[in-house]
Amino acid sequence: MTQVDFEPFRREDCWDRGVSVTEDDLIPEQALRRRLESVSGPWDVGASMEWVEPWNAHPERIFHVRVGGETWLGLKTVSDYVLSDGIPGVFCSRVRWHNLLGRLESLRVSEQGVRVRARMASRAEREAAFEGLSHLDEIVHPYPKMDGAGRETGSPPEGWFVNEDRADFLSTGELHLRAYTAERFAGHWPKDQRIVAFDPACSTGQFLAEFASAAQCAVTTVGQDLSAQMVSYAKPRLDSVHCGDARSPVCEPGTVDVVFARFLNSEVVTSEEARLIAGPLARTLKPGGLFVAFGHTPVLIDQEDLGAHGLVMNQTIGRRGTDVFQYYIATKESQ
Repeated sequence: MTQVDFEPFRREDCWDRGVSVTEDDLIPEQALRRRLESVSGPWDVGASMEWVEPWNAHPERIFHVRVGGETWLGLKTVSDYVLSDGIPGVFCSRVRWHNLLGRLESLRVSEQGVRVRARMASRAEREAAFEGLSHLDEIVHPYPKMDGAGRETGSPPEGWFVNEDRADFLSTGELHLRAYTAERFAGHWPKDQRIVAFDPACSTGQFLAEFASAAQCAVTTVGQDLSAQMVSYAKPRLDSVHCGDARSPVCEPGTVDVVFARFLNSEVVTSEEARLIAGPLARTLKPGGLFVAFGHTPVLIDQEDLGAHGLVMNQTIGRRGTDVFQYYIATKESQ
């Protein structure tokens, strides 16, 4: 068995373009990605591989997914958004074939971190498994991002600070998600219908505004955000926007056609908060309305969490080009 104890560089919340990230910082992450893209990384095909990730490094990189009745282990590698566009962080929501390693053998945790083992598959097997992923094969990130004290990371109590640079970073990290959303819902509603689209953590309002612009029907956009600064950014773009906590949605129960939950994610809320917030948001939906959850970082709710609120799962992952990513769509049951 080959063990790799790998602690990559850390770039915590570097939202300032002036913060220098050297090539030395990126070398370990880039090296891992290149090796996994070429053959099998530091492991032999058919061998039992082991990966150790400290809690204060990147446990959120670890994921598993069911493929053809078997559970596969995956490791995220540094994102093109980081390498090419300079956004902060290390990963994004996208998964590619090289991120799938092989059939999962064990997951263990300790005070120090996470240890995972898998049977390393060949490139052909990994590519076939990736292509075989269906829209209901759920990508699960079992370990959220932690701070130095062992607590899940989240947003500041007053919401995120925003300036032009941060707004630009936020926009770049969602490019594929905005494009997929426009494609996925093109023609979903009749052209003569007017729908209400609610984004309870609307950020700068760009996502909801672009969704409305791409839709073939009329859309009333309603935004809400914990950050007063974000609300100011969003006001020119949305029909209405409100400053407030998503735990108390501004939309009344049964009034929304589609709610976009882009914030029930690691590094934004904790796992417990994500599960608690999902209920009030689901109640805003009309019967037959859609609950859509995704994000730049790992989604912290799953099919069971959504099902507990009367939501029927339509899909759990999206696929666009060479990428797949968490993208939950669930329908509110008729009463």
